[in-house]
Amino acid sequence: MSIRLLGAIVHSEETGEPYSISPTVDDEVESFALFIIYVVYKHALEHWGNAPGENTKKDYEKLYKEFCYLFSALNPSALIDRRIVALKSYGIPVLLRHLQEREQCQPLSRFINRIWSDLQECPRYRSPSEDLQPSPEALIFRARLNAAR
Repeated sequence: MSIRLLGAIVHSEETGEPYSISPTVDDEVESFALFIIYVVYKHALEHWGNAPGENTKKDYEKLYKEFCYLFSALNPSALIDRRIVALKSYGIPVLLRHLQEREQCQPLSRFINRIWSDLQECPRYRSPSEDLQPSPEALIFRARLNAAR
């Protein structure tokens, strides 16, 4: 789920007001990109140890921790914070290193790196709550609708 949509959930939980927000094409693309990254993590974790000279248990734990950091949290607000930190600074170095160390996975590594770079360039990551405020047009429309009643 995109950060913008997660933000709508947080906003609704914090205010107690239902807040409807429609997914945009950007939300859907972001969700799909995160889904691809999720699947690659899950595959790497499930097939750990199948390659000759596979990494150590400590490396597995690092990959698992990185995966959990991006995709697991106790609440949507924590998940938003984690993803923003990862996108702005931390990244996905353990997954990328894991893929780069396997010759057959190097094209996938480049693909995942490109997806991650594109996600980092999304402006909504810098301030996800901005999308949760009604637009000026919506406020004007709401005021006119209330005045007409």
